[in-house]
Amino acid sequence: MAALSTDTGHSSVATDSLWALNNTEKQADWGWRAMHGAVTLGKRIVTAYYATLIRHSYYSGCSTGGRQGLKELQISPDTFDGALIGAPAWWVNHLNLYILRVGLYNLPPSDPKHLSHGDIALVAGEVLRQCDGVDGVIDNIISAPELCKLDYDRLLCRTESKKPDCLTADQLRTVKDIHADWINPETKSLLHPGFSLSSEPQWPWVLPPNNIPSPYGTGYQSHFLLNTITWSLSPTSPTPEALITLAESLDPGNATVSLTALTSSLRTFARRGGKLLLWHGLADGLIPAKSTHLLYNLTSSMLGSDLVHSFMRLFLIPGLQHCWNTPEESNAPWAIGGAYQAVMMGTSEWSVPGFEGDKRFDALEGLIKWVEEGELVDSVVATTWDRPMDPKSGVKRQRPICAWPRKAVWDGVGKVDEWQSWKCIREA
Repeated sequence: MAALSTDTGHSSVATDSLWALNNTEKQADWGWRAMHGAVTLGKRIVTAYYATLIRHSYYSGCSTGGRQGLKELQISPDTFDGALIGAPAWWVNHLNLYILRVGLYNLPPSDPKHLSHGDIALVAGEVLRQCDGVDGVIDNIISAPELCKLDYDRLLCRTESKKPDCLTADQLRTVKDIHADWINPETKSLLHPGFSLSSEPQWPWVLPPNNIPSPYGTGYQSHFLLNTITWSLSPTSPTPEALITLAESLDPGNATVSLTALTSSLRTFARRGGKLLLWHGLADGLIPAKSTHLLYNLTSSMLGSDLVHSFMRLFLIPGLQHCWNTPEESNAPWAIGGAYQAVMMGTSEWSVPGFEGDKRFDALEGLIKWVEEGELVDSVVATTWDRPMDPKSGVKRQRPICAWPRKAVWDGVGKVDEWQSWKCIREA
């Protein structure tokens, strides 16, 4: 196997987007062009070096990498035979403004609605207490956040004075806003899905401790939309809602995945035998898991569920945060061989450490088997260790992640932490 990567035309840390300021060419490279060009050139290089035709081509990416894979499928359904797409940032012109909106829910720090990191930890603990058992198993894992009816009043202070173990009514409003979908106040249309219950431990990624929201939001507004160097919190600053129309018309770099164009390409992709595995952590606190679920549902409605089921699967992973890792208090099975999961545990690691190349545990290997040998991928076993990021600490838990809409259900007999004790069942 030969592998390829690209810097998409710039060098920076993930939170630095200054390179995009007044630079439509670099925006296009980041949005789609560098990936498409790199793949095209890479195939030529590999073919020339080995003096033989490439038998199959695969893609694996998460977050912006997930978006890049979907964008390439949209542009060229012939590029890949299989794609493993994790937590894709596909709705670029809405997602980044949504991150800005979430940050503004919590500002300024002097506002009574503001949540400190201690307050966020309090919310996370209460959500875990209330939502853990909705799947019928108490295991410190929120496996079905969509079924949990959170009683927010359990967090409410009963006196006017704020205490360390409760929140004020204003602070509860902020919590509810973050959990809720972002809705256009005028048209009542969906602007972006909200964060799932169980995402709270990662909220500090998007809730600022100071007067500046996450750079994923401010950078997009300043460097992609308005061409200004800095962002400031002021009454004259345009609201995220006011910027949506501009973002939709400009779509800097043509980065947003067009569902209409994607589904048209996916029809061709499926016809030629292509397979697509989508995955997303339900505890993701940077890109809401509900956005990938929305992508899957809209694709199904446009192509038809029968066609989608013939080439596409969606895996929603309880306890998995953004692309990798899990909260220590949950230590949920999270590793499935997704993009850069192994390397985050050490540069010598690959696949799922201890289960390398086994299609039952490695989603990429499962994808390859589906494409090349016709073996369906209806589940993948996720793994975690005694110390979630240290495979040498020993396997702690494993659990099957079932292709949606089926869910893993404990058989009531075997050990809860062993994957053989769970079955994939479609609930009524």
